[in-house]
Amino acid sequence: MTKIYWKKTFIINCILSLFIFSLIFSCNFKSDKNIDIDDAFFKKLAHYYNEKPDSAIILANQAEKKYIQNEEYVKLVRLYGFLSELYQYRKNDEYKALSYINLALDIFVQHPELEYDKTFIYINTGNILYRYKLYEEAIYVYRQIENISEKFEDPEVISLIFNNIALAYEGLENCDSAKYYFNKTPEYIEKCGEKEYLLKIQYYNYLASLSFLCENIDSIPIYFNKTQELYENLDNLFLNSTSQEVKNYQKESKLNYYTNLVRAHTTLSDYYIIKKDFTKAVYNLNIALNNAKTVNLETRYYRIYSSLYDSYFNLENYETALKYLDTSLNWNFTNNKNFEEIIEINENYSKTYKALNNNQLANYHKEQANLYTDSLIFDKNSEELVLKKIELAVLPVQLAMKDVELSKIKQDGVIERQSIFIYILLFGLVFIIITLSIYYKLYKNLKNTQQELAYKTITNIKGTDIRTSSKRMGDATETQLIEKFEDEIIKPKVFLDTNLNLNLVAEKLNSNRSYVSAIINNVYGMNYNDYINKLRIEEACQKIINNTNPNFTIDHLYSEVGFTGKSTFYNAFKKYVGVTPAVFFKLNSKI
Repeated sequence: MTKIYWKKTFIINCILSLFIFSLIFSCNFKSDKNIDIDDAFFKKLAHYYNEKPDSAIILANQAEKKYIQNEEYVKLVRLYGFLSELYQYRKNDEYKALSYINLALDIFVQHPELEYDKTFIYINTGNILYRYKLYEEAIYVYRQIENISEKFEDPEVISLIFNNIALAYEGLENCDSAKYYFNKTPEYIEKCGEKEYLLKIQYYNYLASLSFLCENIDSIPIYFNKTQELYENLDNLFLNSTSQEVKNYQKESKLNYYTNLVRAHTTLSDYYIIKKDFTKAVYNLNIALNNAKTVNLETRYYRIYSSLYDSYFNLENYETALKYLDTSLNWNFTNNKNFEEIIEINENYSKTYKALNNNQLANYHKEQANLYTDSLIFDKNSEELVLKKIELAVLPVQLAMKDVELSKIKQDGVIERQSIFIYILLFGLVFIIITLSIYYKLYKNLKNTQQELAYKTITNIKGTDIRTSSKRMGDATETQLIEKFEDEIIKPKVFLDTNLNLNLVAEKLNSNRSYVSAIINNVYGMNYNDYINKLRIEEACQKIINNTNPNFTIDHLYSEVGFTGKSTFYNAFKKYVGVTPAVFFKLNSKI
């Protein structure tokens, strides 16, 4: 695990550092506009993208051979961009999506004279960084597009970039920044003509999803109702308009129409699951599933199947719950082969068969889950991810260097050898400095991780936290509120309640949300969510350390200490303890 940690940290830093270097040069020139190319063919591909993605792949592969043979590189770049989006959003195959982006970038490296606007190449680069959960790096790439793009005056492009930045901040659990960028989009959406309705629907869907992070879930039905009103207006537009432009848009936007409809009902079902109204959750999930099947939206299937399983399990309809587990597993093996999802499915099988008192099948699926958690599998995936990141880091830099070369040719007619030597020397110098700083940072991170683990062990044994023992108290009112917070929330372990939120805490303390939040930040040096998660993780560590039960497992520990999701629990545990729950359990098991 240490080896993978070092490699991952090194590559993440390299991606950002190298991209910074590429932008030093790319900001000095402007990309050329696309020349008029085979629009009719690409409109046909777009139609198949919405209706028959497999047919689009066959057609694109045939065109690829022709374009390569005829050396039609501009068409080839556009084709690779199309295939990248198709594999990323319609086939859920990130590896092939990345491969096609790299093919497009490689063409620019080999043929720097091509006239083609690279805006969406960089957007796709940011999107893949986002899919790899490299959120800070994705934000940086999105923010630089203004420097290299001739399309930045296009309101649809601007709203797309702001939405992407907001989603990345949501991935970083930064509610305020995510809200800020989402709220920048409406003024641009209003300038998008007939696309305004769907873009507004998407905007409200994003806000509904963000409500979970911002602990404002009661606003979700309000956003859902807004989307339904917009859908009604959009349907009336499609039904009553005689404009050929609107009719064309209706055909082109079919996939986007249903994708947002699926997202709206899925988010509303999550709301009902939290409210424990599983019947309404099932109702909305079935609507989402039917709409997903209408346009073969495969990337949404697993999420819907998983939520249907959770709902039926909580309704104690175990037979139907098992049916959706079967469907999830078959779909995963056929289309996705995602090890983490397969592990989750087998753990859910085990849980369901235990509820049915079938210990034999429960143990079998538990063994299957353990099989897929074998370290060799994750090591292999980690190594593949490292290679993908290396590809992603290197080619944009090569592209930027070639763009510099082309720019200088246009300005001066020829590149002097001395300039090339300076660029190479500069690159070498920057790379050496970056490498040294990265390794110094890695060394500090490793020491900090060890110190963190030591803090946690002491915290779990003694029940106190060294780092917060010297609280920064203010006036008497603040001191009194903190004492009340510790007496009523921390000591009785109210923080283990999954429904606890800042509003409830403020209510218990007879105060207001903003004041309580500010006091917690001041005294504990972190925001409310981080501090509550930290307490929950400490409780999880105590349960593991103090356990003497030979049948103890960490499968459902997350719900016992107040987390609603396993992935959130695992991320928080790794953040505060420095290792995964499984590793900590092995290191501290008394059995």
